[in-house]
Amino acid sequence: MSTFRPIRHPQAQGGGGLIVAMLVLAIVLPLVGIAMNYTSAHARMARRERDYLEANAACESAIEYAYAKWKDWVKTNGGRVPLVGNCDNTLSPNVGATTVGAQTLLNGSKKFAGATLMSLNIEPVDATDVPVDGALAADAQKAKMRVLIPLQSMPRRYGRTYIYRCTARTTVNSGGTTLSTKLVRYFRKADASLWQAMMWFEGDLELFPTPAMPLYGWIHTNSNAYLAHANNSNELTINSDFTYTGNSSTLHKGDASTIQNDAGLVYGVTYLQQLIEPGWANWKPPVWNNGGYSAQVSNVTRIDPLSKPRDEVVNTADADHNNDSLREIIERPVDTDGNGKRVKDDDSTDFKERRYYTSADLKIIVNRSTAVAVGDRIKILDKDDNRLTGTFVNNVVNQALGKDATTGLPSTKTLYDYRQAGNVTSASAPAAYTANGDITATNIDVSKLTPLLDGYTGYQGGVIYFKDETPTDTAGVSNQRAARLQKGGTLPTIGMTFVTEDGVYIHGDYNTGTTYDATTGAITAQPNSNATTGADPLQNVVGTYAIKPAAICGDAVTFLSNAWQDVYDATTPTNSRVSLPTTYNSAFMSGYVPTDTTSSSTAGVRSGGGINFPRVLENWNGQALTYHGSMVQLYDSQVFNSPWVPSIYGAPKRPWNFENRFIDNPPPGPLEFTEYSRGRFIRTN
Repeated sequence: MSTFRPIRHPQAQGGGGLIVAMLVLAIVLPLVGIAMNYTSAHARMARRERDYLEANAACESAIEYAYAKWKDWVKTNGGRVPLVGNCDNTLSPNVGATTVGAQTLLNGSKKFAGATLMSLNIEPVDATDVPVDGALAADAQKAKMRVLIPLQSMPRRYGRTYIYRCTARTTVNSGGTTLSTKLVRYFRKADASLWQAMMWFEGDLELFPTPAMPLYGWIHTNSNAYLAHANNSNELTINSDFTYTGNSSTLHKGDASTIQNDAGLVYGVTYLQQLIEPGWANWKPPVWNNGGYSAQVSNVTRIDPLSKPRDEVVNTADADHNNDSLREIIERPVDTDGNGKRVKDDDSTDFKERRYYTSADLKIIVNRSTAVAVGDRIKILDKDDNRLTGTFVNNVVNQALGKDATTGLPSTKTLYDYRQAGNVTSASAPAAYTANGDITATNIDVSKLTPLLDGYTGYQGGVIYFKDETPTDTAGVSNQRAARLQKGGTLPTIGMTFVTEDGVYIHGDYNTGTTYDATTGAITAQPNSNATTGADPLQNVVGTYAIKPAAICGDAVTFLSNAWQDVYDATTPTNSRVSLPTTYNSAFMSGYVPTDTTSSSTAGVRSGGGINFPRVLENWNGQALTYHGSMVQLYDSQVFNSPWVPSIYGAPKRPWNFENRFIDNPPPGPLEFTEYSRGRFIRTN
């Protein structure tokens, strides 16, 4: 059987296909148009996004250019804070971060050649992001900018931070339209006080205590650390952060000392200590008491007390004698222009913002030469080296310095310094006289100086500088000179940093509120930390006395107790120089005599380590030398440079504490290191 199929006319069949095709076209063509429009729009969007990223990247590059210019300006100008006029390039010197300069860099890059930099601004701002008024005086601008915040590189350290807002706006041509973007980034210059450390050493730090020694506060060395404790029941206990910049290739350790890690921290002793201490091999490592070794110890890059690394600044080979060592910080600058004054304009760029002399409110200059007129043997200068006269000066020289009306000289004592003499004195073997022990010391009565400074309007910065500039080999005057601070129980309201390139002796309680009998000078009230029994080292002031920010800086700093007697001389054995408990609430910076770590002889030089960094000359016999402050070693002693020897004193108890007030209120003066940082990019309208 066949299947029936209707027969269709060819034309009828073709007409139906045409209709279908036309219907398909009617549907597809709009879809193609839509697809083409979508593709074109997507391409435009992609191009616009690329152009936007280009504009954004151009902004970032311009801001990086501005950061480099800003940072270079700060370093070139010795760490100065750029003010509003320096940043908008209306003052000289200026930061020089110009739109033209940044555009030139963009044009030199194929990536940014199409970007136009419309604006580039650096603005000093306060903590609330409000621009600082450029009409304010320089100090007022700095005060507006300044805020105390944690450092980025060392989170538990703080810095007086100056904030800058940098804004860049760029445009690019994007398909016939102009695309614009604007970014903001913040720059920070933080000046962080070195006084934030309990101990801060430029050289090797050795801690080899025998009695128990707990240490509180950050400890840092820019070199290596040798840490060990005698093999007894006591401990060297470190209760805070410990940072160092060591290198195992520089170590000279005893054979059995172990390297804790490759960067240079050592538990153990030097070759010299190995020879001297027969039981050294059994000594113990310290106890880490605030999270353990891994939490407390860090190997860090150098921390320099200048705006640049030390090796870029210090130069003994050039003609500039104002950049020979870090000791420049406590020295007077050389008078380079010959006008008889030693001011910032004489100084090298990198030291002028860190040198104490040029920041001192008052400078006490003594000259004992008979060739100098009687009236010129004591001079008081202001910050600009102008000589001061009048009632205030007369009171300082007559009361605080005890000027002799006939000779014109200050109150003076020839002290005998047993360490400087190199003498080993004991009860059985008094030292033979050694001329090196004779020190010409100028006495300064702080109890009389303090009220004078509190009443003087020119005392604003809190720094006092002293120098005995008597010519070398003057008859009757030792070539080793010093200042002796006496009756320093109360300091000026704003605090006081006392600085000299000579030596300093601190005689008795300092910054404690201790009071004295007006007639005899005997102590009438002293802190409980001085009690012979039941003493509390944390009760380190009298009554409600408020500790002032204070520091003492010199070639060497020596602590004399409340019991020191001026009759002591070369024949006074150690056991006869009996101390009494004494309390010192002050930071200090001193030189030291570095240990000969490579010595193969017991005659090698020893620094005495961190436990002997505060120099003493008496038989403390376990009496307390209570100390609250911060200890800084930046340089080697040049005048008081006799090595440490163990028999010139009897060891004190050492209740030493970091002064926590120094975190936000450090001693007056410019002892700081600088951190530069910048925040993230912020997109804005």
